[in-house]
Amino acid sequence: MVTRRTTIKELIIEKLNLQVSPNEISDDAILFANKEDGGVGLDSVDALEIAVGIMNEFEVEISDEDMHIFHSVETIDAFIEGCLQQS
Repeated sequence: MVTRRTTIKELIIEKLNLQVSPNEISDDAILFANKEDGGVGLDSVDALEIAVGIMNEFEVEISDEDMHIFHSVETIDAFIEGCLQQS
C-alpha cells in the first residue's frame, strides 16, 4: 500500500526531475537544506511547483501563508491531513 507520504515524495521527485527514489528522502529531511546537510536542496521556485502538484493531487488549497508547510514531507503530510479532516 502506498502511503500519502510516499505519494508526496513521488510528487516532489516527478515535479523536480530528481534522480532519487522515494525511500532516499526521509520524512523529516529539511527540504530546503543543502544535500550535504541531509536535506533535499529545494528553492522557492521548487516550492511553487510542489504546491501546485499537491493542490492538484490532494485537492487542497495552499495559500501564501501556508508556505511554511514545505519544511519537510512530515509537515506537508500534516497539513494535508488537517485539510482533509476539515472537509
